[in-house]
Amino acid sequence: MSLERFIELLQALITMTDPNNEFQMLNARNILKNLMELARDSEKADALAIRAMGRSFREFSDIMRHKDDFAGKPGDYSGNNAKRQRLKYMFLPHC
Repeated sequence: MSLERFIELLQALITMTDPNNEFQMLNARNILKNLMELARDSEKADALAIRAMGRSFREFSDIMRHKDDFAGKPGDYSGNNAKRQRLKYMFLPHC
């Protein structure tokens, strides 16, 4: 899995999850945890994607506090892409 594919999946999770619903938050975090474990075990994800998975798992509550900055909207292709780029910048290594 590439970082781009992971960011798409993360945006979908953010979009589907209600930050005020504990059960949904737990389910979303479990998805991230299981995906991270699968990516590590299978060795089918690049290092940036695995790093982003770990960070998103640890910081999911913080990410969800800014849900409107990252959640997708049906039909808003350019807006959704811009939001994915914001997510991606969160995980890129800083110089």
